Amino acid sequence: DRHVGTVGRIILDPSTRTVSHVDVRKGTLFPEDRLIPIADIATATPQRVNLRREVGLDDLVPFRRAVLRTTR
Repeated sequence: DRHVGTVGRIILDPSTRTVSHVDVRKGTLFPEDRLIPIADIATATPQRVNLRREVGLDDLVPFRRAVLRTTR
């Protein structure tokens, strides 16, 4: 167990309006924000997000604002 970052954004899938990813802000371990797919989260509380054991930090993809789209 170790602190690797702070949740910055909750990402919604605009077609289903459900949470698809959580954004972890850049910090000491990451040079840029990273995305955690919801399927990779084992548990979550308001204070902590725990990844499934088989998910490594290298599996988290960089956050790219351009790949996100918005709908109204």
